Amino acid sequence: MPLRFLLDENVELTVEKSLNQAGHDVVHTRNVDELGKQSYDDEIAAHSKKTGRYILTNDDDLFGEIDDDLPTLFYFPNQRLSAYQITSIIGVIEEQYTVEEIDQQPNVRVVESWL
Repeated sequence: MPLRFLLDENVELTVEKSLNQAGHDVVHTRNVDELGKQSYDDEIAAHSKKTGRYILTNDDDLFGEIDDDLPTLFYFPNQRLSAYQITSIIGVIEEQYTVEEIDQQPNVRVVESWL
């Protein structure tokens, strides 16, 4: 089942393209009129909740600071991961867990060990 993501401003646009090509429903904050390029974390979180999208970020300030009632936050600490690697890791997570199981996790670390 395709996952719905909101990518924060620090995530490369190539990740958006790669995840969309893999069949996921992905938007980048840069392409959301009410958010734009310089969005605050609370604005991103509110939009994520309103639209039912998981947040994908490499911003360690955002990781762990999201309220439990918001959609799951996917955090990748290694900013050197390519769009292909991130998409592959998301694919593995999607194969291993149901959406219901993902929804029960406040945070998911997207790391190389998933590959």
